[in-house]
Amino acid sequence: ISAVYLFKAGNLANQCGDFHTAEKSFEKLIEKYPNHADAPMALLLLGYTLENMKGDYKSAEKCYRKFLEKYPNHPRASEVRYFLKNIGKPAEELLRNIEQKDSIPS
Repeated sequence: ISAVYLFKAGNLANQCGDFHTAEKSFEKLIEKYPNHADAPMALLLLGYTLENMKGDYKSAEKCYRKFLEKYPNHPRASEVRYFLKNIGKPAEELLRNIEQKDSIPS
């Protein structure tokens, strides 16, 4: 049950803008309960928080790489590959890339 509460605490802290607490909650879950069902998402959300909320691209990249190493077949692995490929790029640039791909005829 502790892992579930750590995951919920991390999500709630992120929603409240307390990114330090979110980071610590996700890290604790990953460290103490590495085989728990919420561990993969905690790792993904830790990377996302580090990248997008704290601007710590180097640490976020480590999280994303660790996720892909540990969970290469996870349903969210393709999303993590996308995050890794585009780490640190501004949202405007990502939107332009998506729009350009949509406008290219098949």
